[in-house]
Amino acid sequence: MPSPDLTALEAVNALAHFGDQDPDPAEGEDGWEASRTALRAAMGAAFASSPADADLEVALAEAVAYLEGATGRIFLARAGTLKVDGTGTHRLFLPLPVVSTGQLEGAGVTEITIGADTTPLDSDGYLVNDGAGLPGRDPRDSPTIDLVAPSSGGSFVSRPPGFGGWRTWPEGVRNVNVTATWGYLDENGATPLLARKALAGLAVRALGGTWDDRDGLDDLHLGAVTTESTRDRSVSYGERAGGGGITTDRELDLLIARLRAPPLPRVPRAPRRRVRDARDALLGPVRGY
Repeated sequence: MPSPDLTALEAVNALAHFGDQDPDPAEGEDGWEASRTALRAAMGAAFASSPADADLEVALAEAVAYLEGATGRIFLARAGTLKVDGTGTHRLFLPLPVVSTGQLEGAGVTEITIGADTTPLDSDGYLVNDGAGLPGRDPRDSPTIDLVAPSSGGSFVSRPPGFGGWRTWPEGVRNVNVTATWGYLDENGATPLLARKALAGLAVRALGGTWDDRDGLDDLHLGAVTTESTRDRSVSYGERAGGGGITTDRELDLLIARLRAPPLPRVPRAPRRRVRDARDALLGPVRGY
């Protein structure tokens, strides 16, 4: 399945990970002050008054890009239409979790169309696996839409009436248009606690040094072994000895691993079978009944 086109979703402010996604517009930039305060608190007391707000937001933007890229997920509610590959089966696999109406008012799947057909499917004809749940049975780990048979009448808008018309999604590449509110959110419709903790740690890391700050970069890239004696074999391990993931910081790597999306399911096509040409049908052996 192709990667979701995030440009098709509404834009959001990274500070919304730590507060209200839609602050009062009358407050302007002051409407995000509570989010900045929450971010600074999550980063630690040393960041209560520094760096400046502009530098803090740059660090947070870097942290968001890093976390989304490492996990394959977004952690804010973003509405829009994504094009999804039709599977040829009753189940449609979605590239991102769907936020349910129980998490956010007005969320959920609002419309599905097929290809260039602008007629939306009847919402009674499909069932969305959305919302938040417990690990192992969490809809956020397996976002899908299943076609279900309608109670009476009707036909699939982009398929002819008849047997199977309501039972399978038409096979194709980005041929199913799903309009919904997307995002990996907690049951209250907010950025999950573990995601906020990871973002705070990544923001601290982003502030650790610039390309021309050699001391800061050395601290970030401090290896597991800090000193080693060749004769008596004396080895000293650094703070990052327990790492091994993409950041080499054990706590951050564990958080990222916990938030990482599972691999997308792939539906194999049926094997192609040899079919006897109609011209040769009479030449075959006669089969009794």
